[in-house]
Amino acid sequence: MTTRPRRGLATAAAVLLSAAALTTGCAASQPPVSDPAGVDGLVVPTPSPDPDDFVARIDNPWLPLRTGTVREYAVSGQVPGTRTVTVVDGTTEVADVDVTGVRTVASAPDGTTLAEAIDFYAQDRSGNVWSFGHDQLTPDTVGSWRAGVAGAEAGLAMPAVPRRGDGYRQQLAPGIAEDLARVEETDASGSTPAGDFEELVHLVVTTGGGEVDRFYARDVGLVQEYWATGSVSLTEAP
Repeated sequence: MTTRPRRGLATAAAVLLSAAALTTGCAASQPPVSDPAGVDGLVVPTPSPDPDDFVARIDNPWLPLRTGTVREYAVSGQVPGTRTVTVVDGTTEVADVDVTGVRTVASAPDGTTLAEAIDFYAQDRSGNVWSFGHDQLTPDTVGSWRAGVAGAEAGLAMPAVPRRGDGYRQQLAPGIAEDLARVEETDASGSTPAGDFEELVHLVVTTGGGEVDRFYARDVGLVQEYWATGSVSLTEAP
């Protein structure tokens, strides 16, 4: 099937900083989109993650986060520019779990930094990737949250085996980040400046600003993203 944009809204900050499941959307006051059994019986979000359930690596085929990996994206629409996503070295402890940081820098066409943030992820022993927090670095700290603080809980960033119809909350930070995801397709296709991609996993993510469509390629991660007024595309082959 062919990738296609859907209707939705996004603020400039969310547009520029939500990448590779780096979801920074505002709170969405909606119920979970499926029973947890829809994603292998996982409790999503999870209020008390067990550190022993997690591994050091993140090698989920649809969201691989290898230290030192850098992805470059072109952003079009109301706030054009570029997005640089880097998997940083070392780990950070969140909710007693060692998590991997992913730094996203949004830049204007002239190279001026518009926004910067770090998202935190960890992979469980079954291969599911969990979202543990978001540090908004610039232009301010509004939107920051970490699992285990002020009622925030880790959500599911990417299941080990995405199946059409699966739905889950990607994070739960009351009043800050409550994004919901649904697996729309597992056989989408699309073209970007980085090349043509097949068998993409297509997630529809509902944020406080509307719907965002995200497309993930095996062994690459996010390659395309669409919202009502713009898009993001991977610019260089991995």
